[in-house]
Amino acid sequence: MLYVELVMSIDRLIEAARTAAPKPDRWPAAAVLAHVADTDDQVWWPRIARMITDSPGDVPVTFGPWEPDPADVLRRHRDAAVDDAAARAMANRVALVTRLRDLSDVQWSSTAVQEGVGQIDVETMVYLVLAYDEQQRAALVLEGLSADGLQQGGEGADDRDRFLP
Repeated sequence: MLYVELVMSIDRLIEAARTAAPKPDRWPAAAVLAHVADTDDQVWWPRIARMITDSPGDVPVTFGPWEPDPADVLRRHRDAAVDDAAARAMANRVALVTRLRDLSDVQWSSTAVQEGVGQIDVETMVYLVLAYDEQQRAALVLEGLSADGLQQGGEGADDRDRFLP
């Protein structure tokens, strides 16, 4: 079930990017997709892999701030085409799903402590992926990401580095 939802979620995000109205003081839709693709590749899977390999027994690995640097993402992807970013986002998501499908039941029960969230297992991490997708989709549909990489709505720079509770 989660595998299908992960693919459907990135598909919804891609559709939102394709229909998002450009705003001069906001991230281009392609940059948002590229950011999500980077997060799948540089954050979600590496953290799940560490949960599996570095959490012996009752001592879970601890994770702090977690996003790729927003300024770097925007610099690298400001002029990207939406279709190129969409293809990369979908490819990275399919790679994530493929890796997840290969996990054993024991690996799914691996744990970590996520700063701002607490102790999580791999399934909870997947739900955090889905929540993050929806946060990014809402930013495209409702308000966009400001050019400095912070979401509008009064949250500070430190808040962007934490999972939603």
